Amino acid sequence: MNRPIWRQRLLIPFLLPALLLYGVFFIYPALNALKLSFTNLTGFIPQGEYVGLANFSQQVNDDVFILALTNTLKIALGSTVLVFGLAFAFSIAISRKEVHGKSFFRTLIFFPSILPGVALGMLWIFIYSPNIGLLNGILRSIGMDNLALPWLSPDYALGAVIVALAWTFTGYYTVILLAGISRIPEDFYDAARVEGANEMQIFFKVTLAMIWDVLAMALVMWTIFALKTFELVLTMTAGGPANATLTLYILIYRLAFGTRTPIYKMGYAASIGVTLLGIILLATLVQRALMRRAEIEY
Repeated sequence: MNRPIWRQRLLIPFLLPALLLYGVFFIYPALNALKLSFTNLTGFIPQGEYVGLANFSQQVNDDVFILALTNTLKIALGSTVLVFGLAFAFSIAISRKEVHGKSFFRTLIFFPSILPGVALGMLWIFIYSPNIGLLNGILRSIGMDNLALPWLSPDYALGAVIVALAWTFTGYYTVILLAGISRIPEDFYDAARVEGANEMQIFFKVTLAMIWDVLAMALVMWTIFALKTFELVLTMTAGGPANATLTLYILIYRLAFGTRTPIYKMGYAASIGVTLLGIILLATLVQRALMRRAEIEY
């Protein structure tokens, strides 16, 4: 049933403040970044010269950009497997009828996701420290000295960052999946058990099927966040050592503002930002297309 025109027009004044904020803080910066991406702006002069697609063509031949892109995709894929694997395990375990203190476990698992990224980065630096770190200390105390490794060295740093991200944000997505699972009528599970379904079949045919829309939304949210990972990685490794954990966001930061050695290639940094935005949009559209299905009502 169509709403009356006067009711539709009544919504406009309420939407205007949100649309204004969205335009000022997202649309305008995005368009300005797109404009800058076609220039050779350094930051030392008010305006750069128009260079067309030179910045984008430079990305193809830039080994540092290719490395940052590869690391970003590895972090996104690796952390997705860990985050949602653990989130499903925790949500199914907590949602069981025989489990008491569900609110306590939800709060405990969710807690890391509310801490500032900088504080979490410092915490994981301590955990991964080769000499005084918590992880190596535990391994040595149980006689596994051969596994006490320099976790933030070039060989292991990327995996260490992925684990830190998974630990930090698993709780957030556990709560989202729990909210979806809690909506499933218990009769569905009882009927499946009466039909002789085992726990694995119940998970795929009942739980996963019923929360598919929630999972699709959560995957899109996480993919966007994982591709934009910044403060945790910056605090832990600053993209090092030897660019082993360099991501596109950290590369943009380095090029636009410099680190110890000033670089100030704002035009080129803006072009990488535009490329990253395109990757995020493409990944989101592909995920939505692959996970689209008819809506289930119950």
